[in-house]
Parts: sequence; C-alpha cells; structure tokens
Amino acid sequence: MFAYDYIVLIMTPEYFSKENVQMLLQILAKNNIITRIVVDECHLPLQCDETFRDDYLKIYYKLSLLKSCKIVVLSATTNQFMKKYILNEISPTTYIMIKMCCYQNKILINCVIDDTTIRINLLQKYSNNLDKLKGIIIIRKLADLFNENKYKFIITTSGNLVGINTEQCNIIIFYALPLTSSNFLQDLGRVSRNKKRSYDFIYTTTNISRSYKSILNEKKTPIREIYNKLNSQECNSSSLSSLSSNKVKLCLIY
Repeated sequence: MFAYDYIVLIMTPEYFSKENVQMLLQILAKNNIITRIVVDECHLPLQCDETFRDDYLKIYYKLSLLKSCKIVVLSATTNQFMKKYILNEISPTTYIMIKMCCYQNKILINCVIDDTTIRINLLQKYSNNLDKLKGIIIIRKLADLFNENKYKFIITTSGNLVGINTEQCNIIIFYALPLTSSNFLQDLGRVSRNKKRSYDFIYTTTNISRSYKSILNEKKTPIREIYNKLNSQECNSSSLSSLSSNKVKLCLIY
C-alpha cells in the first residue's frame, strides 16, 4: 500500500498504543511517507473511565514524539480544561473545535443570538407556511403513526428518524441534546439524501419544547402575546447557532 500516492492509515487507540505500531509510524514519519496525524474525538482520554485513562494518555505522549508529523486534533465537546490539557500535552499543529455538527464541509456557523423572543420568528423563517404546523408528536417508535396522520411537526430524540417519512415535514425538532453527535449526524445524512428537498431543523431542549407546545396548542394567538409567553417561559439562558449548507438548514437552540 505504501506504493500509492496517497496513504491513509486508520487506527483505533488500542492499536495505536502497540510498540511495533509506534516504531512503524516513527519510520514512516521520518521518511515523509506519512506527514499528518488526525486525532478525532480528542477529548476521550479525559472523559473515559479511569481504567482506560492512563492508556489513552500514553497515546498523547507518543504522539508528541512524532515531531516530523503535523498533528491535528478534533472535538465537538471539549471544554476549556480539556482544550488546555490537549494543547499542552500534544502541542498539535492544528486544533479544530466543531460546534455539534460537521457532516458537510459547507456548513457555516453564522450567528449567536441570546434574545429568547426571536424563537417565534425562527418558526416563521424556517417554515414556508406556519399554518402547516398542525401539532406536536413525540416520536420514539411512532413512525407509522406519524406517517399516517396529518402532523407536520416533530419533536424527536436523535437517531429516531428511521422509518419516518420526512417529506411530510417542513420543520423537524431534535428533542434533547445527545451525549454524542453520531446519531445526530446520521439523521442529517439520512434526510439529506433526497437532493430534491431541503429540510429545516430546530434543535431544542426540554424547556424550549414546552414553550413551543404551549404556543402551538392555542388557536390564533396574537404575535405580541406569543412574544410575551416565550419571555415568561423558563428558558432564561438560550443561544442560537444557525448553521446552513446547500441543502440542509439547521438551528441549534439550547
């Protein structure tokens, strides 16, 4: 395989820690056969169980010995302590912190909004017709129920879009922030495979979902009253990151 122009080695942390693999990597790096090492989910050594933590941290030490390689570390959940530790231990060439979603390279983080009164505008902005929001259904294993009725509004946990006819939706709310983003990214990929459609997403937490539910259960509520109701909800700390790609628009509200 080393005869090819582009060489990519994909290894698990357990495999990387083996001595013979370390020697091989040092030889390949010294001869410029590999020039870059990417460490995905770089926060894991500090979040995993103590039983495995020392082994993971040894990997960071061994990475720091590969001086001839560029080290790139990626994470979506790293806090400031972890970031400082990783930068000090590995001294990576590049550090990338991605906010929740990186499933397409065209996604941009556009803005951060702290004003809670903007939420109803988001519903209007990301829905072609607000009247289409007929109701709310909590999707767990209710794919058939949703596909057979008139609802166009979903609140769901990530990973639960399997079997859902999303073409009936104009807005999808992902309910509750997941511990990992893998299911979330898979869902985005699943609903974006139909190149003829563009979907709108709002990512929400429990309190904000209650706000929407109380609003949508009322009929013909004046917009000013909706503003006041949103302000009165227990959503004191919220921010919005609006991300967009060529086909999928996504709002994260938390």
